[in-house]
Amino acid sequence: MDYIFGYGSLVSRYSRQHYSNIMADVKVARIKGWCRAWCVSYPDEGATYAGAIRDDAASLNGVLIPTEIDQAIAERERGYQFTMLNLDDISSDISDANLSQDDKIWICETLQVDTATAANPLPQSYVDTCISGCLNQPEQKGQLSLFSRLRVGIVGGLMIGILKLHPDILVLLQYQPTRPV
Repeated sequence: MDYIFGYGSLVSRYSRQHYSNIMADVKVARIKGWCRAWCVSYPDEGATYAGAIRDDAASLNGVLIPTEIDQAIAERERGYQFTMLNLDDISSDISDANLSQDDKIWICETLQVDTATAANPLPQSYVDTCISGCLNQPEQKGQLSLFSRLRVGIVGGLMIGILKLHPDILVLLQYQPTRPV
């Protein structure tokens, strides 16, 4: 079976179902040797999105999505390269995923690292999608926190949080979610 390791908007069930027609259940997972960064610029959309960068000292939380890499997912992830992961890179906390040596696990690796700019900002709706996807994962045995450095509270209907994006970058989030979390 093929899996994609989702770490951005693919974590969101809504995003997977509505934009890629992926209806399968996912498993929360962690991979070694990768980190998340907000670094993939799509000038044609005027936006910057999450990307995965190799980093031997890091680990990255996300979800394993059973799916084939078809034309629709290839178009959605056109700013990335599909890179196969080793089963040894998958954290042992997900032993109930029943992975075999025949399974192929792909990650959407960042092709070119860019920072968000005024012309290509990080859209609030994208941040909403990523965070709500993380917060809406079902409880699982040995569940991992998808954004382990996210601290969130709800005050007067506004979601307020601090997200550690990088060791030196903290972002204060204060917004009305575009969809219920």
